[in-house]
Amino acid sequence: MSKELAVQKELIGKSNFSVSARVAMQLGRESISNSIIAILELVKNSYDADAEKIQIKFYRLDTESAILVIDDDGAGMTPEQLQENWLVLGTNNKYVQQKSKRKGRVLIGEKGLGRLGLDRLCKKTILQTFTKGSSHGTELEIEWDKYENPDIRLETIKHSIYKISKQIIEPNSGKYEKKEFGTRLILEGLKDKWDDSDLKRLKRELSLLVSPFAGLNDFLISVSSSRQLPLFPIFDEEIITSNLLDAAEWVLISQLTYDKAKKVYSVNLEMTSPLGIKFNDSKTWGELFPKDENPSCGPVRFEMYFYPRKESALGFAKIQIEQYLQANQGIRIYRDSFRVMPYGNPSGGGDWLNLAMRRIASPEGVRQTLGRWKVGYNQVVGAVFIDKENNSGLIDQTNREGLVEERPFFDLSKFVLRSIEYFEYQRQLYERSQRKSTRYEEAKKEATSTTDAAKKAVDVLEKTVNNVVQIARNQKSEEAASEIEDALKNSLVVVKSAIQDARIAQTELAEATDEQQREFESQKDTLGNLASLGILATTFGHETLSYINLLKTNVGLLSEGMEEIFSKIVVDDADALKNNINDITHAAKRVEIFADFSLRNVQRDKRERTYVYLDKVITGVFKTFSEELENNRGINIELNFAKKLLPIKAFAIDWESIVLNFITNSVWALENISDDKRKIRVELRLKGQFIELAFADSGRGLEAGSRDRVFEPTFSTKRDKRGNVIGTGMGLAIIENFVKGYGGNVDITSPSDLGGAEFIVRVPVSKSK
Repeated sequence: MSKELAVQKELIGKSNFSVSARVAMQLGRESISNSIIAILELVKNSYDADAEKIQIKFYRLDTESAILVIDDDGAGMTPEQLQENWLVLGTNNKYVQQKSKRKGRVLIGEKGLGRLGLDRLCKKTILQTFTKGSSHGTELEIEWDKYENPDIRLETIKHSIYKISKQIIEPNSGKYEKKEFGTRLILEGLKDKWDDSDLKRLKRELSLLVSPFAGLNDFLISVSSSRQLPLFPIFDEEIITSNLLDAAEWVLISQLTYDKAKKVYSVNLEMTSPLGIKFNDSKTWGELFPKDENPSCGPVRFEMYFYPRKESALGFAKIQIEQYLQANQGIRIYRDSFRVMPYGNPSGGGDWLNLAMRRIASPEGVRQTLGRWKVGYNQVVGAVFIDKENNSGLIDQTNREGLVEERPFFDLSKFVLRSIEYFEYQRQLYERSQRKSTRYEEAKKEATSTTDAAKKAVDVLEKTVNNVVQIARNQKSEEAASEIEDALKNSLVVVKSAIQDARIAQTELAEATDEQQREFESQKDTLGNLASLGILATTFGHETLSYINLLKTNVGLLSEGMEEIFSKIVVDDADALKNNINDITHAAKRVEIFADFSLRNVQRDKRERTYVYLDKVITGVFKTFSEELENNRGINIELNFAKKLLPIKAFAIDWESIVLNFITNSVWALENISDDKRKIRVELRLKGQFIELAFADSGRGLEAGSRDRVFEPTFSTKRDKRGNVIGTGMGLAIIENFVKGYGGNVDITSPSDLGGAEFIVRVPVSKSK
């Protein structure tokens, strides 16, 4: 700075930032979303203190003077530790220490969230803490109402600290009891009304808090209430969850490992059954995900236990397995043996891998079409194990209700999903190899066997006749004639018997074939109709969900804006509110369009075979979604139809589904194409007795090497950033089936003259109307 611009200044003192006490508590409340999470954070603090037993006791819940006591047998705190660590928010002592002193446990509490949770739970907290070897304990009293005054600074609020005897008073009975070590929190003036359902939910969350796979048998939790409710033991020798892991029909162990020397990540899979069956595989991350960089989540271990909901071969009753799954189903995430909320809730609310939706979208049995069977959320108990040291990119959201959904989380999801896909495929292969032969297969086998027998009998007859003829030539006598007669009669008996057996077998085969054909046709019709509706539902599922979320977001913003509109009206605020309302109106219109189109497709006239003009079907579909495609996605639509097109006799819903599926594929293919180059072109041409439908776009085209597989059921190259397969992978397979059912065929050109893929459908016109 030049001397001419220098400012004359004199030091008059130094200052520091401060914070309002009310703001500090408000930040804590936003970090702890509910009272149950607050208690879970306090339990984690007890775990960090090397506690082996925690008692959570509710007293007088049916009165206005209800209290909660959380008592542990951990290391406790000295007066110095209480003041320098517990009363200092955000202290780094757990980052420095990282593991507990006595048990060497990885410290899981952080940021002082446990103590901030006390403000959410109660109006007053009394903390009593004791250490081994000390003749007395320390007590701290906190009146949380002191923090409500916005004019008071956080550092100016003081709390009373007392030196107390180790003979303490039991809150409910008033009797004295001795406490040698540990910490007890007495919470007075509970802010929530705890009923039976709340206590059950607390018990469930505590039961899921510690991994059943971790072998932590030295950390027990109990919950009780003074309203005559029974004691709820959460972890003990009788109901520890790991004992029913042995009842699983299949166990999948998948590890994402890192080779430091080669700087390569690998996925190592091992799938075993108690019956001694074993499958394993190992691939590098680059082999599984060729276009991805190394995963940013770090090394991970995944375990999944599969239960088919039937009697266990190991002696467990079906009702035991049902109850166990009811309480433990889902795939949870554990950091250093403690659960990360809310993943893997048994209720299904934490289905972060969308297992339930995958199962609904693909409901086939394990012995049906290969690649179609999907494991259900309610059939597995699973856990993903992460830790602070190796998975630093997987960080918690500020409200402690999930991991931050960025690339590390998406890589983790991709790893787990690919592991599950391996399990599904291998189990299908195994189950299909174990199935019993159908009546059709047995009849076919028997027919082949008896036909072979008939052929052999004919061969024998032929040889016999030749021998007889030779005998007749050599010996012209009555005795020879008699021998000839007997030989022919015996051979004829053998032939007739063999032919009769063959006819019976062929009749059985014919009947079995007819039965199989009828069953196939019935399944085909049912699956065809369901698939048509399924395509529509799946196509709009993601769209509808995104617009519903948009509605929710804007309603929230609108509500916040309305709170201030009566006290202050600013032009910018008014414009913002108008934009919110417009967004809501626009989104609602989109949802209405989607819903209306889907509902119209289940009307009876769409499920009856009639004379259908494809130009009208195509025009109708594009008209419904013109605003979405052209205005919102910037896609230029070009429809070129020949004049005087002839109709085909068909189900209108089939052709709407075909067109809609083509549109869906094109929208996905055009995602990363610049707005000025987004185009969809549909042409209808009459070629002799065939109508030719050509559907092309300017998108990314077919993935290399996939052209011969795009019509395979469940095959899909479309995945989102988490690694989830988008859609069912059935769209093009069903289209081809529909088209072949109408006597037509489907061909593909990629790249087309537009740059993307072009599908050409040829179908014969109706002979008469």
